[in-house]
Amino acid sequence: MATILDGKKLSKKMLEDLLPRIERVNRRLYPGRLRLDIFMVGDNPASQTFVQRKKETGSNIGVEVNVHHSRSASTNALRSEVAELGRNKNVHGIVVQLPLPPNINEQKILDAVPPHKDVDVLGYKAVGKFITRNKQFPILPSTLSGILKLLEAYGIKEFRGQNMVVVGAGKLVGLPAVNYFMRKDEKDATVTNVCRHTRDLSQILQMADVLISGAGNPGFIKGDMLKPGAIIVDAGTSKDPATGKLVGDIDFETVEKVASFITPVPGGVGPMTVAMIFYNLVELVEMKYKIQKAAL
Repeated sequence: MATILDGKKLSKKMLEDLLPRIERVNRRLYPGRLRLDIFMVGDNPASQTFVQRKKETGSNIGVEVNVHHSRSASTNALRSEVAELGRNKNVHGIVVQLPLPPNINEQKILDAVPPHKDVDVLGYKAVGKFITRNKQFPILPSTLSGILKLLEAYGIKEFRGQNMVVVGAGKLVGLPAVNYFMRKDEKDATVTNVCRHTRDLSQILQMADVLISGAGNPGFIKGDMLKPGAIIVDAGTSKDPATGKLVGDIDFETVEKVASFITPVPGGVGPMTVAMIFYNLVELVEMKYKIQKAAL
């Protein structure tokens, strides 16, 4: 049976460790305090769950979280709102909750977030800094960063020469993971990017020493599709239409019997992503105000 990569437990510890830094930043910002604003359009059930978690987490750690939720919006109207808060000096981080409805140009909205407030690293300026490894930009995309922290906590740090399969090419999981893990001077894994329409998908998955999935296709990866002993990271959260429960891309019951390590859904990558959003928020504000971590 696989070892469970417990993101819920680790994220709680990380947030506790972050508290002294938040307190120091809030003293610097007094009479204000750290503020994160979240834009959500529509009623995606998984998005609602994650927004609520972010709001609750902020309340617990001393960060003001404001949610701007509308049933519908146009690209221009939403972009204008995001850009306005981007200019607001009292707002320190902005999240655009994905997915957005299909009538909205998603990238135009993300690009309205200034890089010094882009805690998810999704706007083109922030993504450019991430891809070019700009040393003046101290953060990684939140889901990727959460995956790395979770793997490292269980001693999984060496990927050189490993066959890694990334399922999906979305902005939140697939693209950042592919870019990061194939870097020659860092992780140097052999990375294959696939989707559910890839030919001979089962054969490719069978080669994976490490599998990271962010397809959002409930339970489509089964245990018999995987190599025994593979490390499985499930970041493909969606809601099961039959039960209303959060589920991942992995059929947990069958994969747990085959894998060496596995992330559950919920309780794996999700809480780590939320924690890393606040970690990134603190990092960006510390950089802006030149607050020294060593002085804590």
